[in-house]
Amino acid sequence: MMYTREFEKYSQYDIGRYTYGEPDIFSWNPKSTLKIGSFCSIAKDVKIMLLDGDHGINLTTTYPFEILWDEKLPRIRYPGNVTIGNDVWIGYGAVIMSNVTIGDGAVIGANSMVTKDIGPYEVHAGNPVTFIRKRFDDDTIQQLLELKWWNFDDEKIRQLLPLMLNKNVHVFISEARKMKDH
Repeated sequence: MMYTREFEKYSQYDIGRYTYGEPDIFSWNPKSTLKIGSFCSIAKDVKIMLLDGDHGINLTTTYPFEILWDEKLPRIRYPGNVTIGNDVWIGYGAVIMSNVTIGDGAVIGANSMVTKDIGPYEVHAGNPVTFIRKRFDDDTIQQLLELKWWNFDDEKIRQLLPLMLNKNVHVFISEARKMKDH
């Protein structure tokens, strides 16, 4: 298993702790940034596009002639930033297009094409992705977002693991709040 911390050598990438996977990252713009939170699970063959991808469909040609010559050509380029929250699961073969934000706790199904923002704790799948459901009710999601368990130190997380791996998320939230306050 490869932890994505291997990407730390790229200053425009900010990868959180214990996030793992080996996404293929495509970037031609040094101003593009990639931010991935902590505790994310990124499956094999995931592609992240940090490029604007605009070939100018309203122009006479869609060909990017600037790649051939050093001349300054009148094409506008935008950074293709991608932000992926904490505790996100991205399934096998998913493609994350540029200028997308994926919220904390979200799940992206296998072979999905993400072209739009995904909210916290939402499940999306398909090409293009469509909303499937929320993982929890809105009140529970809000409590998890306020709790930010992924910022807890390792010892607190270890103590909470039995509750994190239990379907009763409310017991976890209750105990985690007590630990957060101490």
